[in-house]
Parts: sequence; C-alpha cells; structure tokens
Amino acid sequence: MAATIAHEINNPLEAVMNLMYLLRPMIADPAGVSYFQSVETELGRVSHIAKQTLGYYRDNVPASSASIGEIVLQAISIYEPRCTAAGIEIKEAINSSRKIVLRRGEMMQVVSNLMMNSIYAMQAGGTLSISVEDTVESPDGINLTIQDDGVGIAEEDLPRVFEAFFTTHDTVGTGIGLFVAKQFVEGHGGQIEVESRRDAENHGTSVRVFLPVSTTYDPSDDGAAAKGLIGHRNAEGRFATA
Repeated sequence: MAATIAHEINNPLEAVMNLMYLLRPMIADPAGVSYFQSVETELGRVSHIAKQTLGYYRDNVPASSASIGEIVLQAISIYEPRCTAAGIEIKEAINSSRKIVLRRGEMMQVVSNLMMNSIYAMQAGGTLSISVEDTVESPDGINLTIQDDGVGIAEEDLPRVFEAFFTTHDTVGTGIGLFVAKQFVEGHGGQIEVESRRDAENHGTSVRVFLPVSTTYDPSDDGAAAKGLIGHRNAEGRFATA
C-alpha cells in the first residue's frame, strides 16, 4: 500500500517539478523568485518523502555489476546544487572503481538517504565528506563513509536510529531513511554503523557502510562469502575491515 501511494504521489510531483523548471526563467520579480524558490524547496521535501516511502519495499530489479564510486558520484551531481545553496561544501574522495554485483537502485537510495540526513543536520552550512575505498584487510570489500559536521545525534537516540519511523528531525523526514538503508545494505551481505557526537566544539555524524566484494546477489558463488559477514566485527566492536 505504501509503495502504491508513493507511486501515485511521485508521478504528478515529477510533472510539477518539470513544469516549474520551464517556468523559472519567466519569473523576473525578486519577490516572485523568492516565493518560487520556497515552493521548489517544499516540493523537493515532499518528493524526498515519497521516494523514501518507495524504498519501504524491496527493489525487484535484477542485480548487476556496478561501481559504488560511480553511484556516489551520480548522487553528488544530484545533490550538489542543493548543498551549494545551503552553504554546504562537499569533499569527495572516490578511491575505488571496483565493480560488485548489487541492486543499483537500492544502493542509490542508501547513498541518497545518508546524504539527505547530513544536509538536514547542517542547516547553517558545513562540510559533507564522502569517501569510497577498497578495504586493505580481511574481509575483502568496499568501504563507503559519509560524514558531516552537523548538529549530531544525542547519545540516548543512537541505539534507535535504525528503527522504522524513528526520527530526530522535527519538521522533515519520515523516520524510515536509516531503517531502509540498513535493510538494503544487509540485504547485500554488508554492514552499516553510525557514530555521532554533539559536543560544542566537536559535533557531527559519521555513517560507515561496508559491502563485500562477493555480495549475496553474486551468482558466481551464491554470495557465500558475504553471508558470513553479518555481525563479523573485530575486538573493538568495529567492522573487521580497513
């Protein structure tokens, strides 16, 4: 039902956004431009909620070989204008072009959800750092890290961030972004963790995603290596990767 409703909402939303793109050059009055930008922002927020709701069900598109680095670069190209307008600098370090078997739509949504969480956390601007690197220790795979210097998450809220419909935002979001991200990452045989702090001089959030080189969708060995990764952590409780 959630997927059906989201589809029905998203179709006219896309039409309205396209029409607004055509309308923008026709508005010359400064006050009109200001109102127009506000409408765009609110429509973008509704569109984001609809897309998150679409992610509440699993993608049925067949998995294929793709690069996480390329997916991240595509997401950056989409959200960079919004970041620039919000005074957010994006620092990227895409050091892996490795391809693995995955569901591209699901991983694109993971990256998009994490980036949007960071953008919402930096209302006064800041720095959004995104890196993709191959692991240098066992197990073999790829690390994706998205870090911001936003307001951070309260310590008492951290254990609940992956719960469905739990949100720390008062006015935006549905509370299913991180929940969906976790389902998608673990569905690929990967892992996701969040660290955050709210100190006056040291605040922000870091989300780390690990994807194995042999995911659960890899037909070469039925993802056998990936299936043993869930819960595999080192003595310090972190992923046993780089």
